[in-house]
Amino acid sequence: MQLRLRRLDAIRAAAEALVNRPRLGRDMFLRGQPEAPLAPGEPQWRASLYELLTAYAHRRQKQALTRVTFKQRFVWSLAHARGELEKLAGRSLDWTVLDAYLVAFCSTPEVRRTVRASTLSASLEMAREGAISIRQDAPFAPLWIKRKLPQTASFPHVVRG
Repeated sequence: MQLRLRRLDAIRAAAEALVNRPRLGRDMFLRGQPEAPLAPGEPQWRASLYELLTAYAHRRQKQALTRVTFKQRFVWSLAHARGELEKLAGRSLDWTVLDAYLVAFCSTPEVRRTVRASTLSASLEMAREGAISIRQDAPFAPLWIKRKLPQTASFPHVVRG
């Protein structure tokens, strides 16, 4: 009995699908007049393989001869950075924030990068030579610089008699 009921349900579902399918003239329509097939005609252009390769070579040659120019970038030299650091160290007797001094030279973000990089390199070189002292209180904190004063020898004088 159950098998017969399942078959009956399957037949009803198939009948419903047939009734509800799209119908020609109601849900879908024909295209209209069929198009005529394209007649094979004469090609518009005629060229030999040699002519095609010659035309290709001329186009490539034009592209190869074009000039490429790059925008000239401003670079702050190490010598310029060192000169400015020497001026700063000569004027200040106490610790000075390096970024506060460099603001005068940083007009755009591109210039700011080259000024900071050159100044950092020059300041490390000057610290290695003993001309200035550098300190930084915490990671990513500002750099402080100070002129190193020449140390005098504090040896007691020995008097021989």
